[in-house]
Amino acid sequence: MNTFHKLSPFLLVVFIVFTLQSCGEHDAPKNLDSNDCRPQLTKCNTTVAGITAAFWLEQEEYANEIPLPINIMLSESSAVVIGSQLTGDNMYMGYIPVLLDQHKVGHFKGDMYLASCTQNDMRWILTLEVQKANAEVIEFQFVFSGPN
Repeated sequence: MNTFHKLSPFLLVVFIVFTLQSCGEHDAPKNLDSNDCRPQLTKCNTTVAGITAAFWLEQEEYANEIPLPINIMLSESSAVVIGSQLTGDNMYMGYIPVLLDQHKVGHFKGDMYLASCTQNDMRWILTLEVQKANAEVIEFQFVFSGPN
């Protein structure tokens, strides 16, 4: 039997442990503020540098790892979303890019994919990079919880 076959069970156990750890609890949630929202029920709003951004979902029910249509509305019509990503707030998952297209002036639409974990309280952070008319880039963060 070669070395790889001898190591296979060990590597499988290591892989399973690391995979389960990524969905386990880590540090306390990074953001515990009034920005915690339920975008499937209502628009979530936050204001940075005089611009208000609203974030909401197009459907009340959603599942992990299935495209989830999202909307972003910016109060300043000349502002543009130049980057967006989804990360875990109370779980490690790396980041998932969120691709948004401008639907109308100040209104952006796209699809988002939620990572699959099995915690009682799954929380994500949607981060948007927005470029203002004067080329200044500002960042918005929406902390939201998944369906329970």
